[in-house]
Amino acid sequence: MNWEFDAGAWIECGVLFDDNKVYFGNGNGQFFALDAITGEEIWVYTQPESDRSAINSSPILLNDVLYFGSRSGHMNMVDKNTGELIKRIEVNGDFHSPLALSSKDTTRMYGATAPSSSSDGESEINVYAFNVTTGEIIWESSMPGTIYNYSPTVDSNDQVYYSSVGNAVTAFDGVTGDILWENMELPGSGSRSSISLSFGDEEYIYLSGFFAELLAISTSTGEIQWRTCLEFYSEGGIVDANGDIVVGDYDGYITKISGEDGSIAWKYCHTENGCDSILPRPLRTAIQGPPVLVDNILYFGSYDGNVYVLE
Repeated sequence: MNWEFDAGAWIECGVLFDDNKVYFGNGNGQFFALDAITGEEIWVYTQPESDRSAINSSPILLNDVLYFGSRSGHMNMVDKNTGELIKRIEVNGDFHSPLALSSKDTTRMYGATAPSSSSDGESEINVYAFNVTTGEIIWESSMPGTIYNYSPTVDSNDQVYYSSVGNAVTAFDGVTGDILWENMELPGSGSRSSISLSFGDEEYIYLSGFFAELLAISTSTGEIQWRTCLEFYSEGGIVDANGDIVVGDYDGYITKISGEDGSIAWKYCHTENGCDSILPRPLRTAIQGPPVLVDNILYFGSYDGNVYVLE
């Protein structure tokens, strides 16, 4: 381990790397910029006290602006160089799902909020397209169920994928917000994170979540192609490692899996007490945010409040 940083509260969002700096939020409503080499703090942004809440949404960066949601129901735009707030956009619901950029239009990005009550009394997820420059909402759609800290996927055709805690994944048209297909047969209690990769003429999305598996699903049909077991369910995200998948789980393991056939390359436990100890699972320092891979260096946050760096 090269260094660690005490963020003062739990870290559930992913860590963003850019220009030898890392960016992330914590459970106390603060958002940090650190030197990636030394781990020293560069700046910290703190949400207004009147609606300060946890930042569980993993950040994205475009044109020197950091974008992330907060559980107060806002999409935040912060200057990456100074940490100054540019704009906060109010949305309907608890915004702890990460944002994602369009694959075809650099002025559009997508996000989703936790459920509010629909007209028939059932829960529904609100899905948004935002204008990157102004933060204004382009379109709003919805799907049944609930969502928590789920990383959306945008494929090469600008289809947007969200999963509910209710065994369903839904594909949206990124331009119009129309629903293209739904898969209602996910195991367990739904997915929490996903990415897309192409092999030959086929494109797949990869899902992990409350079912202790990694799934590969066809983007054209929505059908499951293969599944690989994890040590425990994965609340964090998954990352593309040159055609392989790296995923963290609630037992404290980081696992590398082939994106083509689902075979496991290696597993690593980052806890001092061991991932197979008899301690209650929250004390095993769960990995709840997506890892980040830069130049074969892996960065990830843990529920123990530290950021870890592995080669």
